[in-house]
Amino acid sequence: MHKEIKYSFDRDLAAHDPLVVEELSESLLNGYIDRDQFDYVNDYAPQLLTNRGDRHIFDDLQSELRNCDGFTFSVAFITEELLTMLKTTLADLAERGVQGRILTSNYLNFNHPKVFKDLQKIPNIETRLVRANGFHQKGYIFDHADRDLQTVIIGSANLTKNALLTNYEWNLRISSLENGDITHQVSREIESSWEQATDLTDEWIANYEQAYQEKPSIQYIIRQEKTSKVDQLIKPNTMQQEALDQLQVLRQRGEHKGLVISATGTGKTYLGAFDVQQYRPKRFLYVIHREQILQKTKDSFQRILGGDDRDYGIFTGSRKVTDAKYQFATIQSLAKPDQLANFAPDEFDYILFDEAHHVGGETYQRVINYFHADFMLGMTATPERSDEFNVFQQFNYNIAYEIRLQQALEEDMLCPFHYIGVEDYEFDGDVISDMATLSRLVSPERVKYIIKQTQYYGYSGNVLRGLIFCSQKEEAYDLAAELTKQGFPSIGLTGSDSEARRNEVVSQLEDGKINYIVTVDIFNEGIDIPSVNQVVMLRNTKSSIVFVQQLGRGLRKAPNKDYVVVIDFIGNYRNNYLIPIALTGDDSRMKDSARQTIELEPMIGVSTINFTRVAKERIYESIQVAKLTGIRELKQIYLQQKERLNRIPLMYDFQYSHSIDERVFARMKGKKTGAPQGSYYAFLTRVEPGKFNLSDYEAAVLRFLTNEICTGIRQHELLIIDYLLTHDQLTDQEFAKIITDHHLYLEDDTLASVQRVLSLEYYGEKTHPSKYDYGELPVVEYADGAYRLGKAFSENYRHHHDFHVLVQDAIKTGLLRAKRYDSTQVFTLYQRYTRSEIIRLMNFEKDIPKLNIGGYKIEGHRCPIFVTYEKPDDISATTDYNDEFYNNREMSYFSKSNRTRQSKDVQAMTGYDENGEPLLEMKLFLKQSADEGDDFMFLSQVRTIPQSVSETTQGGKPVVKFILKLDSPVENRRYHRIIGK
Repeated sequence: MHKEIKYSFDRDLAAHDPLVVEELSESLLNGYIDRDQFDYVNDYAPQLLTNRGDRHIFDDLQSELRNCDGFTFSVAFITEELLTMLKTTLADLAERGVQGRILTSNYLNFNHPKVFKDLQKIPNIETRLVRANGFHQKGYIFDHADRDLQTVIIGSANLTKNALLTNYEWNLRISSLENGDITHQVSREIESSWEQATDLTDEWIANYEQAYQEKPSIQYIIRQEKTSKVDQLIKPNTMQQEALDQLQVLRQRGEHKGLVISATGTGKTYLGAFDVQQYRPKRFLYVIHREQILQKTKDSFQRILGGDDRDYGIFTGSRKVTDAKYQFATIQSLAKPDQLANFAPDEFDYILFDEAHHVGGETYQRVINYFHADFMLGMTATPERSDEFNVFQQFNYNIAYEIRLQQALEEDMLCPFHYIGVEDYEFDGDVISDMATLSRLVSPERVKYIIKQTQYYGYSGNVLRGLIFCSQKEEAYDLAAELTKQGFPSIGLTGSDSEARRNEVVSQLEDGKINYIVTVDIFNEGIDIPSVNQVVMLRNTKSSIVFVQQLGRGLRKAPNKDYVVVIDFIGNYRNNYLIPIALTGDDSRMKDSARQTIELEPMIGVSTINFTRVAKERIYESIQVAKLTGIRELKQIYLQQKERLNRIPLMYDFQYSHSIDERVFARMKGKKTGAPQGSYYAFLTRVEPGKFNLSDYEAAVLRFLTNEICTGIRQHELLIIDYLLTHDQLTDQEFAKIITDHHLYLEDDTLASVQRVLSLEYYGEKTHPSKYDYGELPVVEYADGAYRLGKAFSENYRHHHDFHVLVQDAIKTGLLRAKRYDSTQVFTLYQRYTRSEIIRLMNFEKDIPKLNIGGYKIEGHRCPIFVTYEKPDDISATTDYNDEFYNNREMSYFSKSNRTRQSKDVQAMTGYDENGEPLLEMKLFLKQSADEGDDFMFLSQVRTIPQSVSETTQGGKPVVKFILKLDSPVENRRYHRIIGK
């Protein structure tokens, strides 16, 4: 309809890309004339940018930055933390030769001097300073030379973390051709200021730094006031209070042992003190692994519990108080038989073991077996151990509370981190790997490169206090020596160094006498250096547990530390795939999840994850070849879960703990045949032979439930079976109420599809899977307006315990997994589905083998479209379609071969009815490449642009080409990942 509107231009636009001109015109009609009549939205449409939910202004800014050919920022205020968050993107732009400019000022002394020093370190940014008083601009200009286009973001947001992530800000994004007046006005204003501005020089920074120290900024004053208020008030935070309540519940149940799993820096010490306060023991014993933090621990308890100094006693190698009410001891001193004899076995009614994952050691066991306390609490960040000892068993499997790293960050319990994955040094194209020699690891060239990167990405605060983790002892000492030689005083520490030496070196770091401690693993746990503001990882990630431990060394909050920078040098390591698993805590073993972390760089609270382009490629390569779902890997995770639960884990246990995903079990292959086994029961027969015994029919039913039902993609079947497990029948009226209560979508033929699936009529006799693969007999029958369990299913469920347990587990797992999908829609945006799942959800009459589906399949008025964006090299010429996005709402598409405009399927896909509605309901599903497996991501419902239909050839055969228009534009980050920009 909008084609009827006539455009008239005073100047010739032939020099511009006609598609860009058309899209700009369309976006203007939508943005400024009528959004209902002109519903076309694209990258160029005017848009209000705000911080809301998971959407942040920062995302839009970074997306524009990643895809521009030049940029200019004019902002009054800048924070070093926000610059850190942008530095990987700026480094990638520098690699492409893209230059930028920043225009700022010293208005209100807001900008810390370190901000200006940081700006000087960014090689592709030129910075100037406005001399005018009251400079308060907030504008961002991005040049897109390939399209003769400029995009401007203008509004209330400065270049600060709060403005771009959390504050309630309004910013307008607009685009125009280079000669468009609105962007021209903004550019002209900025150019005028730029010409009059002063260059950023060392001399200017020195003068500003002196003025800043004499008159601190508003930002600094607010931070100091905030810090002083926090220091005065100590009470349980929300999560600590929940843990305290659960500990009380545990004791009320008559339990005498408990375990709290709490991420490093989340206040375990104070939590312990608060629990002692509510327990009120006559005598209390605190056992710790390292003497280094014993005095701090005692002081923290005294701050909470109060009382005289004589109530608190320390028991170590040099000090042996034995009669205090609150006793604090190192395990090394306490465990000696002659020292234990200083205390009666019933001396303490409450004993707390810090770093409780060590309790399997001989010294700990001697202490635990000696005392008979009324209550024993273990506290640890990482209860999982690589040896055979079961920490969970030691505390009677009573997990009172669990606070993992990601949850703690989202609750603002820890110092935010900015993780930066960068590529490691290359020697003439040879990347650092597991096989690298010591001489290469500590070579002056590599150390120079490390320094360059760590200086570029920086740290919070005025003094660098860093921890570097490397792979071997010799490397730690030699690397420290080379760093010192190149101007960064450093000391290597390993397990060979004494406790006194460690304490001495830690003090030097805290006092600013050295910049780095270089170590292998002694700082993974138990060492408290809150002032650490940079963590550097120079080793292969062999364990996600160790990765989190090392990351956690910098996450404790401290004065004058707003965040910690974590720099991970990513070499050519086989285990790089563990990085996204460790960062997100998602151990589902699904490669899609790992890829998504790298693609989308998700935020955790206000902590950010960023990778340089090369680092991303190295992780992608590792994910591609990683064997995440081999039986050996899965069995190891299974045994850890079994150790934790003190029973055979069920599939639900893994799903609930963000571990092995249900789909992994569904897609397991047979040991000999390689055919899909497809159920948790089949997995159990491999890892626990003989523990569960099912008939062939029961095994087939569980295969059906695992593959088709408990994926959770459609709740209707799940809810019917769940209801019938405890009721004789489910009437239409009762099911209608369930549908309403659970907010489920309901299309005209949804229920008929559900009934065909549950009765197995949907599955053919010769297809794969066939109805025989799933047990042949109906799981649920529908007759006379009611659903009932199939006779065979019902008999086995009610009379065979093992089958009963595994069916309940499958349904419970499916209902939990269903929470990731939007129940009000058939497909959830950006979720992934197989071809088989897609045609089932689109209510096809029968299951269809994927080879018979191809790029699209029409049945009735529905048509799913499948696109593999990057075609494999060995694809045939007749199917090597050049499907590509023109923008985030339009993509070219080709019919199957040997088609013309008169072909029946082409007419259906390109035709419209008399009301202007498409003849087909077409939905677009896409995967990046064949390497991503069988799953396609749902992008949008689509329609054909009639004017775009044309006949052409592909591999010498006739095809029809047309443009698909998406109802919903692809989200920016995903779009640019798809098109590879």
